[in-house]
Amino acid sequence: MIEKVLSFLFFPPGGLVLLLLISIFLFQRKKKFAIAMLILSTLLLYSLSTKAVAELLIFPLENLYSQPKDIKADVIVVLGGGSFNYCPDGLCIGYSSIKRAAYALILQKETGLPVIVCGGKLFSSGPPEAETMAVFMERLGGRDIIVESSSINTWQQAIEVKKIMNGRGWKRAVLVTSAFHMARSVYAFKRHGIEVVPAPTDYRTDRSGAFISYLLPYGEYLVTSFLALHEYLGIVYYRLR
Repeated sequence: MIEKVLSFLFFPPGGLVLLLLISIFLFQRKKKFAIAMLILSTLLLYSLSTKAVAELLIFPLENLYSQPKDIKADVIVVLGGGSFNYCPDGLCIGYSSIKRAAYALILQKETGLPVIVCGGKLFSSGPPEAETMAVFMERLGGRDIIVESSSINTWQQAIEVKKIMNGRGWKRAVLVTSAFHMARSVYAFKRHGIEVVPAPTDYRTDRSGAFISYLLPYGEYLVTSFLALHEYLGIVYYRLR
């Protein structure tokens, strides 16, 4: 949880807001420095909100693994990608979780393999993320779904999945997660002795459109930049630990 708070605080837009607040605080005491920080914040906000920079950051992550062919594995493992505390329709599943769950269902129909859904409790009053995803998948015809609901990050998910697989004699897993999140996930699972077949989904890179569209700022691209920077930091952190 501390890792998530720090990432929201120092990565955009949180980090940019922090820079702006510091600039305002220092404006009367160190005017030139404050102006320089304001200019830097503006440039960072603009660049990270453009399609050009967002895709430059996230494309290397999404391009590491291709779609699996001739899958030979014992189980499909799908990692949670966010959920909501409450929603009127009862499907409190986040955007990335929907893409991951849907792709896991497609792979299950093609292979007949069981599915492990991972994700603990993100909110004190809400259900575990894995349970929310499992309900979504079962409503769409998913079957033989195992819920792992104690983990709160990718590293812990690898640990808990290892326990489940060992208990059933499974050795190889199809790993389903967002393409930008796959490098960190594969590293974590391999470090815990799990042989994985990467099955990326939820791609954010879109190379269509006119050139001018790459230069116009848009909120969605700021989110993409945040996701990419968060993954790069996560990869470094996992390798250091």
